[in-house]
Parts: sequence; C-alpha cells; structure tokens
Amino acid sequence: MALRSLTLTNFTERTGWDYEIVPSGNQNLYRHLRGIPVIGSNKNFEGGIVSLMNARYSSTEIASTLTRGSNIIRFAYSKYNPNRLYVVSTTSAVLAIEDTSYLGSIGLFGDNTNNYHMLDAGNNRIAGFSRTQNQIAWKNEDNLSGSLNFTPSNTITIFNPRVFMFWKNYWYIASPNDNRIQVLTPDFSSTVGTLNLAITEGVYAFINLNDAYLGIVVIHKNSFEPPKRLYLWDGNWLNIYFHRLQFNKELRGSTIYNGITYLFFDDTQNTDIYAFSPSGLKFVRRIQNLRVARDLIGVENHPLSSISAGQNFIVIPTLYSSGNTQSRGIILWYPEDDLIVEIDPRRNTTNTNDVSAYYALALKDQLLVFYLNDAGTRIMMDRLYVSNYLYNSPSGNLNEDFYVETNWLNLNNSNYVKIHSIEVFTENLAGRTISAQIEWMREKDREKGTFDLPSITQSGYQRIESIGLVATKFKLKFSYRGSSNQDPFLFKKVVITYDDEI
Repeated sequence: MALRSLTLTNFTERTGWDYEIVPSGNQNLYRHLRGIPVIGSNKNFEGGIVSLMNARYSSTEIASTLTRGSNIIRFAYSKYNPNRLYVVSTTSAVLAIEDTSYLGSIGLFGDNTNNYHMLDAGNNRIAGFSRTQNQIAWKNEDNLSGSLNFTPSNTITIFNPRVFMFWKNYWYIASPNDNRIQVLTPDFSSTVGTLNLAITEGVYAFINLNDAYLGIVVIHKNSFEPPKRLYLWDGNWLNIYFHRLQFNKELRGSTIYNGITYLFFDDTQNTDIYAFSPSGLKFVRRIQNLRVARDLIGVENHPLSSISAGQNFIVIPTLYSSGNTQSRGIILWYPEDDLIVEIDPRRNTTNTNDVSAYYALALKDQLLVFYLNDAGTRIMMDRLYVSNYLYNSPSGNLNEDFYVETNWLNLNNSNYVKIHSIEVFTENLAGRTISAQIEWMREKDREKGTFDLPSITQSGYQRIESIGLVATKFKLKFSYRGSSNQDPFLFKKVVITYDDEI
C-alpha cells in the first residue's frame, strides 16, 4: 500500500483558465470542457495543488403556462438598457428580464392570441408587430408600466409582414411574400421610404452587420427556401445600392460579439463560422458534424437561430442526429480561447416530453435557459454564470444554488487508484448541508458511474472515511444553497487520500 494525498485549495481565487478537453461522447463531434476554471496544472496532480471556483446558479418560475403559453418563441435585447432582455411567450406575453431580476409581463400586444408576433427594441421603445391587428404596439422602455401605444391601422403597407427590426434610428418591416421593405420613422409616425428588391424576391430576415450595413437575407418570394443570399445596404438614401453576396451554404444565424458580426453557415453536416469586417468575410472555424438549430417554434416565426453573445462567450443552439432521431443542445463558444463547451440545458428537470421545450440566451456573464417544469404548468428560467465564474451579486439571496465541481483527476497515469478518505475544510457553514458525490471512470473496463458521499454538515472540518472506490479517474461534485455574498468563503480546502498500488 502506498498512500498519497491530493490537496484542493484557494477556492475563491482565479487568475486564469486551466481545463482538460475530452471527447463529448457525442461521436466526438466537438470538444467538451470538463470541470471549471482552476489555478495551477491539471496535468500532474500527484502531491500538487489545484484551485477551484464556485459556479453560481439559480432557478426561477417566471410565468404560468396557463396564462403565458407553453414556450418562449421570440426575444429582443434592449438598446436603451443593455442589461435588459425581452422574451415573448406563445400567448404573446412580453416578459422583461434585467440583470438578475425578472421584471414581469409588460402586456405589449393585448390580444393574447397564439399568432407569434415580431419584436424588437430601439429609440427607447420596446415594440412588436401584431399580425392579427396589422399594426405596431409599443411602450417606452423607461416606463414599462405606462399606457400601450399603437400605430394607425393603415400605417403598414407590406403584405403579410414577418420581419421586423430597428437599425440606425429607423424601423424596418418586410415579408417573404413582398419584394418591398418599408422604413418607418423612430416614432412610427410616418414612412421614410421603401427599399425595393427584384419583383421575384422576398425578405427572409434582417441582420445587423457591425452597425455598418443592414443585412437583408433574401429568398424567392412566397417561399421559405434555405437562405443563401445576403444583400448589404449602407443606409444611403441618396444612392440606394445593394452589395450582393451568394453562398453555397445555408445561413443559419448571426450575432455581434465585441463589435464583430459572426455568421453561421450550414451544409447539412458541419457548421462554418465567418467574421464580417469592412474588408469582407473571413473564415474563422468549422465545427464538424454539428448543425446550428433554427429557433424552436419554426422558420415562419423567427427564421434564423437565436444565437446570442455574452461578455466573452457566444451561445449557439445546436442540432445533431443519431440514427433516426434528432437532439437539441447548447454549446458555448469562447472566441478568444477557441474553446467550445457543451451545456446540458435542462439540468434541473426531468421533463423529456418535448426536446424543443427550452430556449437559451446570453445576458452579460449569464446563460439564461427557459424551459417547462416537469408538470408542464410553469415556464422556468435557469440562470448559470458562465462568463468568468466571479461572484458579483451583492444581494445576499439565500435561495441560490451553488455548484463546485473539480476537473477530472487522473492520479496515476490512467492506472487504478483506491480512494480511502476525503477531508473537507469549510467555514461559515452556518447549519447548511452540502451534498457531495464522486463521479468516476474505470476506463480500461469502460465503466463509469456516480458514488454518493455522506452530506457535509459539520462546520470547520469533516472527514469521510472508508470510501473504498476504485477508479482510473474521478471528479468531486458539491452542491448547496446559500448566499452569494458569503459563499465564496465557504470552502477552504479538500484533501483526498488514495492508494496508487492496488
């Protein structure tokens, strides 16, 4: 017997990234981040020190499906308040979310019907186009509780509009069934002018290209063919000219990250990412065997994917096939590190009735996931802090969930080790309970599983003995409920004693 120990410490520090990349298990389609940011090396743990960070997480019920519908179908980021996000449910209720708060429903449309309105924000207004009323409803963003305003019923001249966007101080309305693009003044009082495409063309979607061009995604009129044409307009009314780009792949979505527009193209097998700049399109990377999913309710309601950008990451809804079935998922792409992370979007629910019953968006340093609870009666919003794992909430909310998870620990070059004991040093436990598990692998036997440990209830120090788990690699997982302004100091260190001669 050769007993050794591994010490995990410095739980509240972070000076850089350190992670282990392993296959995702999904036919090795893309890389998968295991664990969370750490300090030190994860290549040689024997006798070494590894530092961890807590990852803050919370879950909130935001609406009843009876009154607000069964899903989230559309969204818009505020341009007046960059910390605010608006989402629309299937009953056309507009739900406002700001920083760490759910502000509630703002009653924008008023008809409470299932006709999937368009939505955007601009000029200090949150506005939506109601198809049933054929007019625009809007409120001032600094007075969401104020009265609802409507444009005159004869303002909109576009036939069957489905595309709505605020760009460079004007509102743009278009349709796949109409070759015209109607442009309205900032206050919706009048029409500025009309942009005309070829008589056979319609508008599939709009894209903001670095605030330099209005990107017009064009298709054949009266069809929802795969979009492969992108027209660029610089906003010059004196010389209306479109730069025309033709692609051999389908445009699936776009987002602006750090002032650069990223475009995502699909060839039914892979996803290609391009960056748009004044000099043109630049190829960035390919994600093999992975497709970007369109929005969940369907192409007619929001034709491009709900790709969104946070402070240092991009959220990409994904679609991949296995046999005759298709599964949806979420990946986070960190452009600076070129790191792709797989996310389980429904970690706190067992609801598997509909794989499309969630919607994921970025908000600053947070990933927001909307989904149905197990009973299908509530729309839930999960909030996971994924940007930098820092604690930045001064609220002291005692109803937040926290997760601490180590990287995979390979203590003997993928040979077997036997874990004898684990010692947990804490402070400020204050009567709370920490759930603990060991996730393990025996790679040579192609076995894996989860080993439940006794809960941590003793403040200061608790030793868990006679574990006896044999594995080639493992990681520790802790979870508890607590206060965001106190819990960074909950863990002091963890000591693992193991035998590497078995």
